[in-house]
Amino acid sequence: MAIIYKVENINPVIYNNFTFIDGNGVTKTMDLLPNVAYYINGNSVVSPALFITILNLGKEQIRYCFQSCCNDDIIDFDGSSQYPFITYQLGDTIYFDQAITSSNPNNYKTGCYRLISSGSTNSHSCSVSGSENVSVIVFDANPYDNCNNCVTDHNCCVNYYVTNQSAPNVKTSIEFTPCCNETKTSPYFIQYQTGISICSSSGIKVLGGDVQVINNGDCPDCPVITTTTTGPIVTTTTTFAPPIPPIQPKNECDVITIFPLGVECFTIDPTTSDSFDGAITLGITGGTPPYEIVWENGSLAQSLSNLGVGQYNSIVTDYYGDFTAYTTCILSAETPITTTTTTQEPLPSYEDICITIIRGNKLTSYVEYYQFDFNGYIGNYPTWTDTIDGLDIVWNETNNQWEISGWTTGQIINTNPAVPPLSGWDSLGSTLPDRVLSITAVLGLCQLLSTPNLTISVNDPECGCDGSLMLTPFGGTPPYQYSINGGSTYGSSTIYNNLCQGTYIVYVRDSSGFTYTQTVTLSAATSSVNYILTMSYLPGNNFGITVSPSLPIGTTVTFDVIHTNTFKVAPQPSSATFNNTVTLYVNGPSVPFTPPVIGTSNIPVPQPFPCQGSLLYSTTNQYTWANLSMTFGTVIGGSYTNTISPVLPTPNCYVATKSFYIYINNASINNDCDTIRVVNPKPPKI
Repeated sequence: MAIIYKVENINPVIYNNFTFIDGNGVTKTMDLLPNVAYYINGNSVVSPALFITILNLGKEQIRYCFQSCCNDDIIDFDGSSQYPFITYQLGDTIYFDQAITSSNPNNYKTGCYRLISSGSTNSHSCSVSGSENVSVIVFDANPYDNCNNCVTDHNCCVNYYVTNQSAPNVKTSIEFTPCCNETKTSPYFIQYQTGISICSSSGIKVLGGDVQVINNGDCPDCPVITTTTTGPIVTTTTTFAPPIPPIQPKNECDVITIFPLGVECFTIDPTTSDSFDGAITLGITGGTPPYEIVWENGSLAQSLSNLGVGQYNSIVTDYYGDFTAYTTCILSAETPITTTTTTQEPLPSYEDICITIIRGNKLTSYVEYYQFDFNGYIGNYPTWTDTIDGLDIVWNETNNQWEISGWTTGQIINTNPAVPPLSGWDSLGSTLPDRVLSITAVLGLCQLLSTPNLTISVNDPECGCDGSLMLTPFGGTPPYQYSINGGSTYGSSTIYNNLCQGTYIVYVRDSSGFTYTQTVTLSAATSSVNYILTMSYLPGNNFGITVSPSLPIGTTVTFDVIHTNTFKVAPQPSSATFNNTVTLYVNGPSVPFTPPVIGTSNIPVPQPFPCQGSLLYSTTNQYTWANLSMTFGTVIGGSYTNTISPVLPTPNCYVATKSFYIYINNASINNDCDTIRVVNPKPPKI
């Protein structure tokens, strides 16, 4: 089971290429921004440097399902029972600065998401087909009450700065949904070692290559001014910030800028679309020099060289910060004039398609058949139609996917571009009780299912016999009955809990008497840990309590500390005093012992010759600190005194002997799998 880690880069610069293995076993590489808390669901997360801090928040236990406040996007994240996850309630709305999917390449999502359901990681489903699992999140730990409040603070249109970090000759492209007057189109190919600014309402999906994605906040909806100058061919797109209020002098020595800031691009286009011999120089007028220039690739120079075809964004600010200009310089290459002779080939015909959809819930399911006949072409893509149900299979050129047009319960799509579209169908937005469980497509006429079938979700034991099986039936004729002991006994439940490791022969039987069988194996639980709880006497009349190995978060050891002492004195009980006081500390402050003190005065014993007639008195006391708890990071120790104070001058036949013992008793651990063993100091001889 994966662990939830809180990872932070406390260095003031970006840490590149942080690598880990997420909870789904996918190797991930990402950049860590300074002083940003990343919550990672991972199998192996190790700090590569002292300035990368990693905090273990415990095992994944709760699956949180979130739905976007701006669209139908669904994500889920497996969190722990530690803060901040355990504080969230259904309906809370959280702003995610980043939510990175477990798929590889990454899918970066941003925005306001409402918590729609949660439950055990082992058994809870978001109940919406198409939900994407995310393994890394950066979010505002303080939730909003609802979507409206969140969207008021955070626009649905987000500005991303995307940098191509791929090796040379690696084709790097992204997919996004343009918004806020964004002129770039999706998919977009990013040139080698360049960065772009993108406004998107659906995050950034990496189609190929290695990129760095930074959330720059809401996209501004600003006016655009386009100017063209003579001389070198220049195309300048300048977006100005909101109007600056009139400058009022603070005193008679203040400098007042009279002319507004103007920026023009002087460009040399690359020789070809594949060459990198272009150049840009900014011509700046107005404002108050010197100027601060920042290009989107991080350069601070007024001129850039060795550039390829593309858009290059810059921000120019004058000396006093009174004016800021946002400028886009465009480099292009002349396209050679070619003459093409095209011979039109006849478009191929295709067979009819049968789509079988199984719908229902965990207890019952049913099958729907849709027969689609080949119906010619729309553009360059074939189409199929189901005249009975009013449905069509068409290619959506905007979203680059196959769709079933006319479907009203959510969406049925296929991002696999293969023709004919058989594998890769998926359902988005379907809900119980008619949730789509599976979609299959085959060529030809529909063949009715005649026997039952089922899928099995397996949860291996973690401690003893706490494994489980969850059965999802389909096909055949409902209602169904189930057996996990080879058909010896049947029942109507689809969930079987408290199962030990071993092999189970699972049957499903429909009302017609047809059966289907499948064999599953539950793996052994993780091996237990044997902890050793040790009481040690330390120099300087001190003692300490330690546990090995260190306790993880969530594991607690409970025990008693007992202090006993015995004092023997003659010829009178008052001839001497035994100074034996124990002080126990838990995480610094002292802790009082648990009343009462158990004291025992033994019958005096006559002393031997030459002290006949003199008695030896013996007293024993016991002090107990009950139900002490040790968890991750707990420090327990103490100190003691151990002296005898005789009454001077000492009388004849004076005797004073002492002994004491500090030890651990009644130790226990808060789970059934691990064990605890106590090691105490050797008892004293009395």
